[in-house]
Amino acid sequence: MYDTKLVTAAQHGDEAAFAALFDRNVDGVYDLCFALVGEEGEASRLTALVFVLAARHLVDISDASQVRPWLLAITRDRVLAEDEAGTLQSAWGADSGAEASGGGASRGDARGADASGGKPSGPEAEVEPLGTNELRRWVREAGATLALADQLVVELGTRYDLDPDQLIAAIGCRPDRLDSIVAQVEQEAEQVLGSLILARQGRKDCKRLAGLLAGWDGRPSVEVADVADRHAATCERCRRRRALVSPLELLAAAAAWPPPGDLRAQALEQAFAELPGSDSPPAVPAVAGVLAAAARPDATVAMAPMPPATPPTVPAAAPGGSDRPWGLIAAIGAAIVVLIVAVVLVLRSSPSSTKVASAPPSTTAALAPGTTTPATVAAAPVTIAPISTTTISSTLPAGVGSQLVLNTTSVDFGADATSAQIVLTDTGAGQAGWHAASPVPWLSVTPSSGFLQPAGEVQITFVINRAQAPNGSFAVTVAFVPSDAGGTSASLSVVGSDTEPTTTTQPATTTTTQSTEGPVISGVSASPTSIDAAPCPSDESVVLATVSDPGGVTSVLVDFRLPTGASGSAPMTQSGTTWSASIGLSPSAGTITYEVRATGADGRVATSPASTITVRACSI
Repeated sequence: MYDTKLVTAAQHGDEAAFAALFDRNVDGVYDLCFALVGEEGEASRLTALVFVLAARHLVDISDASQVRPWLLAITRDRVLAEDEAGTLQSAWGADSGAEASGGGASRGDARGADASGGKPSGPEAEVEPLGTNELRRWVREAGATLALADQLVVELGTRYDLDPDQLIAAIGCRPDRLDSIVAQVEQEAEQVLGSLILARQGRKDCKRLAGLLAGWDGRPSVEVADVADRHAATCERCRRRRALVSPLELLAAAAAWPPPGDLRAQALEQAFAELPGSDSPPAVPAVAGVLAAAARPDATVAMAPMPPATPPTVPAAAPGGSDRPWGLIAAIGAAIVVLIVAVVLVLRSSPSSTKVASAPPSTTAALAPGTTTPATVAAAPVTIAPISTTTISSTLPAGVGSQLVLNTTSVDFGADATSAQIVLTDTGAGQAGWHAASPVPWLSVTPSSGFLQPAGEVQITFVINRAQAPNGSFAVTVAFVPSDAGGTSASLSVVGSDTEPTTTTQPATTTTTQSTEGPVISGVSASPTSIDAAPCPSDESVVLATVSDPGGVTSVLVDFRLPTGASGSAPMTQSGTTWSASIGLSPSAGTITYEVRATGADGRVATSPASTITVRACSI
């Protein structure tokens, strides 16, 4: 009810009431802006803009008690719109000495974060674990590696204690899509941030991981998360360690970024100019005092009673020449009461407050002789006409009436295609925010979110990971959902098939969809490329390779020859299209030669060019 009173007063141009709304909500808005851009000046600019837009559209708010998620929705709209337009200045991913205001780039779907948890970059930072509070802040800054729309969902879902209806309004999605959107984004965030935490905290305890991340300065990035994730797939110790942490709990518990001290004056000066003009006569000091008191959280606003229909009789002077003018005092008091009540009633019935339900007049109370102030009774509660909170989303023109349309209703990948393109168009009247989600892990959608200008279009790419796609035929539905609650979504079917595994009973024709050249091997590398000879304390070298074959891969081996002339093979473990295995522990110095050998489902074999690892003589 307190926010409702403030909004009602601010809708009539009361600057004190709007200032109180600013004070109650600026910390949350600024903290969200800073999390998204990572720079004080840019976060301050965005925060001030949010409150200017809120003041401009204050008369349009549907439910004044929900002003907080409404402000967060405005913040979301502005940040995504500026990112789409390429005007959002982000400090995340910039060099540590760079100023974000000096020409930052638009933030795309995969972004690096310039965050070292307060530790210096360099070799010392690589193995220095962070304390709990430092790690919380580092993990929150690492959230900038997520797609911007996904980071917004994580921030709004974990740090603002919003109920489901408020979260729907804040992130701008359909009610029936909330659970699936939040679940998918949180799963992605847990995977990426969990891998980054492993990289940041686990290198000291795992020499293989330290070797893979040699030279890393501690700044979160998608590339580092991928390296740590692939390593955890082959290292039981690191896999268990990653499972012990909850990145989203750390992010939720991180301290907020406080707004700078000069933000209030700058933002309010701009916002006051956008407040709606009052339709009531100029307020007398008594009314101004009542409205100013409403801006205090602990204030109880009382309304003066209506005066009696017949003015009180002015009693004669007391015997003995008493100079106490009881009648005059009573008459003045009654006049003040009439003036206050008249102004209040005009305010309550003005055209711009048609959403406010009328309240019955207060009971009549006469001024007793000898009283110097009018009696008061509690004011009737002021209520806002109730509507569904799903319409609280920002009332800005952006996204209103968006109509998402696809240039096709289905995409057929057949038996061997791995990518396809479609076109998404907005045929509505306003700028539309949108997002898409793949219902299966082996189908990716790029980009997965963005904004469209009126009649604008964007090319969407679908990519299928054939190694993870199900055998036989498949059909999934991908929906493109607008951010505004009144918009129209679009969807299509993704269909295709994958060759069943070859068995001895299948005819030879089942291999017609296989590659004519066998598996394709790329990205062969080893880390570290120099190890100590056994029996001294030595490390193993992890060999990585990317292997693909439309028909599937049955096995991948790394063949190696030690400096002694002995040879061997080690099976490689798959994670997506990446395969890895460990070799090493040579008894003598020299060179280890290795090759990656892959066998396709049709029996064709491909071998990579030979590579080498240097084995140093042990100095211990």
